[in-house]
This record gives sequence, C-alpha cells and structure tokens, in this order.
Amino acid sequence: MLKIALKSNPKYVCIVPEKREELTTEGGLNLKKNNKILKKIVKTLNNKKIRTSLFINPNLNDIKLSKKIGAKCIELHTGSISRKVRSKKNIKKDLKKIIASCNLANSLGLEVHAGHGLDYKSASILSKIKLIKEFNIGHFIVGESFFLGLPRVINKFKKICK
Repeated sequence: MLKIALKSNPKYVCIVPEKREELTTEGGLNLKKNNKILKKIVKTLNNKKIRTSLFINPNLNDIKLSKKIGAKCIELHTGSISRKVRSKKNIKKDLKKIIASCNLANSLGLEVHAGHGLDYKSASILSKIKLIKEFNIGHFIVGESFFLGLPRVINKFKKICK
C-alpha cells in the first residue's frame, strides 16, 4: 500500500488495520506493537507531503503514541459509540473518551477525524464536538443513497455536521 501511495501521490492517507477475515475494521491500529514500522511509513509519507492519519481507538495512550509516530491527524474509531446509539444504550462513557481524546489530540497539534459505523444519529451527536474536523461516513452514505439518492443523503449530512 505504501508503494501505491507513493506512486499515486494522494493528498491524504489514513492507515487502517485490516485482517483478511474482517468485513470491516473492528478497531484501531495497535500502535505499540507496530510502532517502528508505522514510524517509518508515516515519515516516508510526510516527506512526500502526503497528510497521514492513523486510525486509532479513542484512548489517551494512542493519542500520545500517534504524535510520537509523527502523524499529522488521527481518526478516532467510533464503532462502539455508534453501536450503542443504534441500540439506544448509554453512551456517556464512550462520549467522555472521545471528548478527552479530542482535547489531548488538539493540545498536541493533531487534527481529529472520526469514523466507523456512523449514521445520521451518531454523526449528529459527534458533530457537537467542534474539535472533530472530518467525519468518514462512506459506508452509510453509499447504503442510504440506494434509497434516497446520493445528493439527498450528502445534503442531510452537511446539515448535521455544520
């Protein structure tokens, strides 16, 4: 993937963990285990002026490690809070983690993105956290577009995320 990124020279890359068995990513990168290789990859991408984000779980240790690795951005895995919103469970603990992660990331100069499992309701809740600069909602947008059409779905998310 690094070779492809260097060859195509995108403006932005998000490094996401993926196992062959997964239908979708079920958690953030293991930064501790993959620290050396991630540092090397991020440095290479940064040198090519490719904005690099690390897809991580919303916890303070991963925020600190992301900064040490050299990432410019982080994308917080929002799967847990998204599942709880859909099943109408208490989200206070998850929301506190995300807010604390955003505050620390911002204080370290990391841009914050959020994604995984987001829909209208969870995006609406998280859009109130102004430190989140980008939401990645592709899967839901594509699925919902089959029913409502892409322009309507995108316009609805624009209103939610303002």
